[in-house]
Amino acid sequence: AADSAAGRVGETARVWVTRDNGTAPFSVVVKFPPASFFFRHKTRAVGLQAAEAGFYAALCPGVSQPLPQLGSSAAAAGEHTRAADSPGGGRLVLRCPQPLAVFWDWMDDSGLLILEDMAPLRPGNQLRLLDDRLVVRSVLQRYAWFHGRFWADTELGLRDQVPWLRWYGWMSVFAHPAVCPVLWPRALAAMQADAGLRDLFSPAVLGVLRRVPAALRRALEWLRTRPCAVVHGDARLENMFFAQDASDFGVCDWQLVQRASPMFDVAYFLCLNVDSSVLVSLDDDRELVAGYCGGLWGSAPAARSWVLQEALLDYRVNVLLVAVMVVVSMNPSDRNLCSSGRQVEIRRVMLERALEAVARVDCAGICDMFSVQAF
Repeated sequence: AADSAAGRVGETARVWVTRDNGTAPFSVVVKFPPASFFFRHKTRAVGLQAAEAGFYAALCPGVSQPLPQLGSSAAAAGEHTRAADSPGGGRLVLRCPQPLAVFWDWMDDSGLLILEDMAPLRPGNQLRLLDDRLVVRSVLQRYAWFHGRFWADTELGLRDQVPWLRWYGWMSVFAHPAVCPVLWPRALAAMQADAGLRDLFSPAVLGVLRRVPAALRRALEWLRTRPCAVVHGDARLENMFFAQDASDFGVCDWQLVQRASPMFDVAYFLCLNVDSSVLVSLDDDRELVAGYCGGLWGSAPAARSWVLQEALLDYRVNVLLVAVMVVVSMNPSDRNLCSSGRQVEIRRVMLERALEAVARVDCAGICDMFSVQAF
C-alpha cells in the first residue's frame, strides 16, 4: 500500500513494506519525476531531478554521520563551540533521508529514488512560522554543522565540473544578461498585478527590486570570491522534520542542492520561515547570524577566518537573492503553480516575509554596492 503526494518538482509515495526479516524498514519513501508534463519539462530543463539524484548518490551517505570529536583547537572557540551541542552532550546534526536505492538514467534524466522514511519526525508547516527563538537557533546550528562538513572539502574546487552541483543553481542561468533584463520586469509586473499581492510592495522595496537586473549578475560574481559550501538551497519549513522533544531534525527535498555561500541557506531560512516577532530589526538578524557563525566555527575551524562582519554582509546579499527566488519561482502568471487555496496563501506569506527582509537589512545598500559605478 502507498500514501502518495503530488508536487511541482516531484511525486512522492510512502510505501508500506512486507518484511521477510526484522531488519527491513516498515515503510520507505519513493520519489520520482512529476507526473505533470509541464513541471517535468520545466524541472528537467534546470536539472532539479538530476541534482537530487546526484546528491543522494554521491554526498548524502556521509551527511548524517556525526563529525569526529573536535580537539583542543576547537575548544578555543569556547562558548561558540558548545553552542552546537545538544543538552544531552551530543552534537546537533542535520539528518537527511538515507538513500536505499538510486535508480537514475543520466542520459534520459529520469528514474526514481527509494529513501528512508523520516517518520515519526513531523514536517513543519509553512503557514505556522517559527516564533520560538530557541528553535530558530537550533535549526541554524544544524545547518552550520552541515555547511561545516563541506567547508574544507578539497574536492569543492573540482565540483565546478559536476553538472548537478552548479554555482547558485538555476539563478546563475537567470542572471545572464540576455535573460534577467527580459524576464525579471515581467515577473515583477505579474506580482504587482495580482490583487492579492500588490499591497505587499511598498514604494521603497519596489524601488530596490527594480534594480535587480543591474545588480544580480555582479552579486553572483562577487560571491564567487567569498566562502562557499554545498548548500541545501530550499530551507523552508515544509522540507524540515522535527522531533517533538527537539532531539532530532531532518531535511528533505534536495533538488536545489548547489554550491553557494552558506548564507543562502541562512537567509532563506530566516527570511521565509521565522515570524516577524523574532526578526524586528537588523540587530535581530545580526544576533542569529552570529549564533550560526559560532556553530560553524566550532564545526569547521578553517571557517574562523570568515569574521562576523563579513558573514553579515554576505547574508544581506543573499537576502536579496532569496527575494529574487521568491518572485521568480512563485509568480502568479504561472497558472500551473498555485492550484489550491493553501498554495496561494503560502505564496503570500513567503512573499511578505521576503519583502520585509529586503527592507529590514537594507538591500538598497546592497544594490548600491553592485551598481555600475561601484563595481
